[in-house]
Amino acid sequence: MNLSPHFTLADLIISPTATNQRLTEQFSPPPDVVKNLERHAALILEPLRTELVKKNRHLVITSAYRCPRLNEQVGGAKNSQHLRGEATDIQVPGVSNRNLIDLIVALKLPFDQLIEEFGSWVHISSASKPHKQILAAKKTNGKTVYENFIN
Repeated sequence: MNLSPHFTLADLIISPTATNQRLTEQFSPPPDVVKNLERHAALILEPLRTELVKKNRHLVITSAYRCPRLNEQVGGAKNSQHLRGEATDIQVPGVSNRNLIDLIVALKLPFDQLIEEFGSWVHISSASKPHKQILAAKKTNGKTVYENFIN
């Protein structure tokens, strides 16, 4: 099922963890989640991909929708926007997280949250009323701590 010109439902529900753990519900998201994924792909992923292609870069989605059991397995927040199909974790090979965040801000994408996570990936979410919040996630004494990201 195509959600947008370049993203399919399969792209945004894939999960090796869910496959390995046989979390079959991961691969049949409810209709409201599919609608949110479609909106997120159109508003966030497509414009970002378009700009990256111009720069000969490739957008890698490491996580998008997560069913409740998968979210629990990976230690996601209980109110994670991944549960609603409103968030993706992304990387762009050859582009630092800081530069990726700067690009997203420059494109004026309607993001709810941008989170630079542990120096490894960028979480980008969407919402009907975006907050445009930019944070950095770090581990402190074994707990995740969120701080304002200075860009």
